[in-house]
Amino acid sequence: SNPSGDRPVKKGNRRPIRLGVVGTIVPGLNAYLSYNETFSISRGLRFVRVGGIVTGADFLPDPGSSTKEGGIHLAMLDQRLNINASYYAISQTGRTGGGTSSFEPIVNLPDNTNTGVEFQITAAPTDNWFVVGSVTKASIQDVGGARSRDFAETLANFFTKYTFREGAAKGWGIGAGFNHYGDKVPATLPSGTAGPVRNYMIPAVTTFDATVSYGWDNWVFQFNGSNLADKLYVTRFGSSVLAVWVSTGRTWTLSTRYRW
Repeated sequence: SNPSGDRPVKKGNRRPIRLGVVGTIVPGLNAYLSYNETFSISRGLRFVRVGGIVTGADFLPDPGSSTKEGGIHLAMLDQRLNINASYYAISQTGRTGGGTSSFEPIVNLPDNTNTGVEFQITAAPTDNWFVVGSVTKASIQDVGGARSRDFAETLANFFTKYTFREGAAKGWGIGAGFNHYGDKVPATLPSGTAGPVRNYMIPAVTTFDATVSYGWDNWVFQFNGSNLADKLYVTRFGSSVLAVWVSTGRTWTLSTRYRW
């Protein structure tokens, strides 16, 4: 707040750093490292008494972030097998807390760092067969250091497809896969007749998909099925007893495209 209406000009220098390096360790194995900083200028002030003189020290720190990331890429078997693995750490800087009333001071908070690892593999065992899968494991925290709400810290997916390029089934393709979403802390606790359900976690869920396609000349026709088991699951809760968001049931989609 600035009840006096007077504030000095905020001055200063910021030099965000951006660095990156990519190198080949051995043929087929590459590695990279990167570092990046961002910030935004804060014009907010700490609590100032009515008629008080505002100084540069009363400005809140500039919020920002720093990101560190590193990973490797491995290509083998004449590019038929590709593996990517990476690690990242994102730190929130310039954080403050408090200040919800004139009686609660605004204090500086330590940097908050979210980390994660990602792993992806793509493979083409034959000219007709394609496989892709990935796993992400993250640690995401809120401003208080607790696990962030409405975020699944574990994600995984897998998909494989086989396309016939000769014979009586030439042009046909068939594929299947799954998606996994880890458990989540709900943004709002579910409520019942006895009130909110404490320590509730939205359970993890896995859904299965499939596809059938047919290519003819420049045309491709594709029939997809999502959530084949027609699984019903909660995605999030609202603040009232009946505010419950649920999944989309089994879905069929038919599409076509033309390649010029």
